[in-house]
Amino acid sequence: MFLAEHANVLLLYTITPMHAGSGSSTGAVDLPIQRERHTHRPIVQSSGVKGALRDACEQFILKDIPEANLETKKKKLSEATELNAVFGREGQETAQAGALSTSDAKVLFFPVRSSHAPFMYITCPSVLSQFARDSKAVGLKGLEVLNKIQISEQEAYGLNKELYAEAQSKGGVVLEDIRVTVRDSNDAIESAGQMLDSLVNYEDAELLSNALIISDADFMCLVETTCPIQTRIALGPNGTTSESGGNLWYQELMPADTLLYSLSFLSAERRMENGLSAQHLANWLMGTLPTHLQLGGDTTLGRGFCELKWISKGAQ
Repeated sequence: MFLAEHANVLLLYTITPMHAGSGSSTGAVDLPIQRERHTHRPIVQSSGVKGALRDACEQFILKDIPEANLETKKKKLSEATELNAVFGREGQETAQAGALSTSDAKVLFFPVRSSHAPFMYITCPSVLSQFARDSKAVGLKGLEVLNKIQISEQEAYGLNKELYAEAQSKGGVVLEDIRVTVRDSNDAIESAGQMLDSLVNYEDAELLSNALIISDADFMCLVETTCPIQTRIALGPNGTTSESGGNLWYQELMPADTLLYSLSFLSAERRMENGLSAQHLANWLMGTLPTHLQLGGDTTLGRGFCELKWISKGAQ
């Protein structure tokens, strides 16, 4: 059973562009990123989130073992009681289901180029409503204020009050190729800003200082059309595009400075008897995971480095 006492919201702030791929495509982009089918917003599927968490824990456990000692590493991991209890393990006789359950990582704030600053963070009413609904499942309260926001197309609300005055003096804000008129905040926006500030603000990134709430339609347009597309080519043995090289392809990336969130639930160890408690496993997981991890593919190209932040009921 997954208890709300051991449930959290996991925030993932992308430090470098990320490629969580959905496989090959017949469209203009050969390797697109994963997206929700019904909203077309970028996501990272739950299997990728859980796999990245496990890999980070394994690296922590193996940090003192020499790289070449593979047998010692395998033995160490097989004997890692908490690791196998949290994430499960394979084996005909040792197979065990994991106690950790994670959801897809969804976009909460998305970065776009802007006339106001080098870039701004955008979100929209449907994203905030979804975040409020999802967070309710882990026991967070008071997020109902995020359901009360309404905004028309080509309009925006600033989560920083100073944005309104600055935007008025400049005739609005340009987000990529969309000009939006920043409206003065109301009670719902101020309440939403206070709630988000207590949960997801990244002071180093000045997230909420440069954040706008725009319409669902404008948000969909921007997240569909502004993700970076990287051109790549394979070179042959001689460093040329001839012979076995010359394979050109286009790869889509989720931009750096995107804020994602995922839900995590921990149960007690899934054994018939003598299993570890959910509280014990939660303490182990929080104490083992680093503050940063790598998510998605192309690790050696520096893709997908993320900063982690946990939100629980105690954070409110």
